[in-house]
Amino acid sequence: MDDAVLVAFKNTIHRDTTEKPANRQVIENVFAARLGKPYRLVTIMQRDWNEAAQKSVGQPSKEELRLEHEHDTADAKSEPWIDEAIQLFGEDLVVIKE
Repeated sequence: MDDAVLVAFKNTIHRDTTEKPANRQVIENVFAARLGKPYRLVTIMQRDWNEAAQKSVGQPSKEELRLEHEHDTADAKSEPWIDEAIQLFGEDLVVIKE
């Protein structure tokens, strides 16, 4: 899923609001404008994300998940949403793809 952005929500109401077609379209338009190409919004509840992460502990992963900086660190720091994603999900779960 190279064309998707996964967002985990703590509250169902926020996820449901984001999933409304009009809101989803606005968010996906912002993704395209900021990231330079279209991306699909994929949502999940944070409890489901945490549960899946717990199940995968101790099991060999098919793909290593790690943060890769393609630009120097100054460029990465200039994007506050990258820092926010790392803060919310942890460096081990955030993968930046250009």
